[in-house]
Amino acid sequence: MSQISWDDFMQVELRAGTIVAVEPFPQARKPAWKLTVDFGAEMGTRRSSAQLTALYQPEQLIGKPVLFPFNCERFSRN
Repeated sequence: MSQISWDDFMQVELRAGTIVAVEPFPQARKPAWKLTVDFGAEMGTRRSSAQLTALYQPEQLIGKPVLFPFNCERFSRN
């Protein structure tokens, strides 16, 4: 796996959110959950997936805080 430079890392915004919904993701190549994460009024909710099926049941993930990297240009709402 290649590493990004420090300058590239500094361009990524890290945002804290809360998992508000978890669903099965049967289409995933490896077992995973579909997550709906609330990032607050500015960013709203976003969808992601996580290969956590061996570690957590859906009800254990609801309400958990999470940290996600955002590419600010891609997700801006101008």
